Amino acid sequence: MAKKQGISYSADAGLIRGEGAMRQAGGFVDAAKAIGAGFDRASNQMAKAMANRERKQAAIDAKVANSIRAMKGNVDVTGLSATDQKAVNTFLIEQKDIYAQAANLAATLKPGTPEYTAQVDIMNNVNNSFVTLKENLDSYELGQTQYTDSSQDFSKGNNIGDAEFKSNVFLGKTPFKVGGGGNLLFSSPKGEVDFKDIDMPFKKNYEAALELDNMYKAVYSSGGFDESQRNSFETKLKAMAASNPDAFKSVVADGLNSYANYSNISPDMIDDPAQQDKFIETFIQDTLNGAQKAAAAGKAKKNDEEGNNKGARTPTPSAIVRGEEIFINGKSMGVYDYGYGYDANGNSVKYYRKPHGDSKWSTTLGPVPDSTTTPPTEEAPTTKEYPEWVEDKNLYDDLKAKYPVVDEAMYAYKLEEKNKQ
Repeated sequence: MAKKQGISYSADAGLIRGEGAMRQAGGFVDAAKAIGAGFDRASNQMAKAMANRERKQAAIDAKVANSIRAMKGNVDVTGLSATDQKAVNTFLIEQKDIYAQAANLAATLKPGTPEYTAQVDIMNNVNNSFVTLKENLDSYELGQTQYTDSSQDFSKGNNIGDAEFKSNVFLGKTPFKVGGGGNLLFSSPKGEVDFKDIDMPFKKNYEAALELDNMYKAVYSSGGFDESQRNSFETKLKAMAASNPDAFKSVVADGLNSYANYSNISPDMIDDPAQQDKFIETFIQDTLNGAQKAAAAGKAKKNDEEGNNKGARTPTPSAIVRGEEIFINGKSMGVYDYGYGYDANGNSVKYYRKPHGDSKWSTTLGPVPDSTTTPPTEEAPTTKEYPEWVEDKNLYDDLKAKYPVVDEAMYAYKLEEKNKQ
């Protein structure tokens, strides 16, 4: 059995010899110095890497800054109520945050890649929502001005529920919220309504009223309303209804037709969209009944005139003496046109009429003054009073004779039509 070798604690001669050989060869390495040199090299490399990273970050920051400068989020809210300002500012903050996140991510991506394009799309959508918001706020402000300026011209024929809703919107009494695309959304009984879908209330339709008036006058003048005339009248009414049913609502609710009686039309027919067809049908029938009465009145007047003038013939134009003062018993009766014609029995009589287009002739001038007395002093004619906005008094008198109420809007419309002619 081999003898177990003991552990030796003496110096290893081989190691000693090896160290001596290294010293003689000049190859001894100072460990501390070697470590220091390596650390310096690592520090320089780290500094270069950090500098390179900072340059990359600076480039990213520049890209982000350029994107932020391109953001169109400068929206003026000074003209809005406190509630509406809060709604706009909340929207702007949310969208700017979305924009900034997309800009930061896009700056780290390679242009042209799908990931980069997706972030650019997000930024473009935010910008578009800001542009839309500005346009909607401008339209909202303009709509408020137009509503206030035109409120007196709005027809009572507007749907009463819609009229109340629109009044609250345009008077700023209904706050809005801003949708994701920059649209202004108003709460209504029917749900949220986009501002761009809210129309201004329609105005009193004097044009339709005047067209109906002319149709009635034609029937009255003819004195007839047979089946053919009735069908023609009805066809015109249906064409008007198809073109603008709101015009008929204005005629009824604003009292613009003095011929027909629309007592058969209830408020529900005007306000309920489901009864639109019923409203139009009732309106047409009531209007036709009014035309029938107008024709009967015209015929009665024509018969009366024909009966009163049977056999009588007024002066022919060549027999008229125009504009001459007439005296009886030395007293002036005024200036008249006059000439000889025939009475109902064929007798020659002298006719008189006031000049300037008065077509009514008479064979008398009224009571003959007594030559021994002084005629009473005539009272000065009463001066008519006109609203201060009336420029053409004759036009105003004509309208007043046709309609019980003539307001400034109706007068202005008729004056414009007259000036066009």
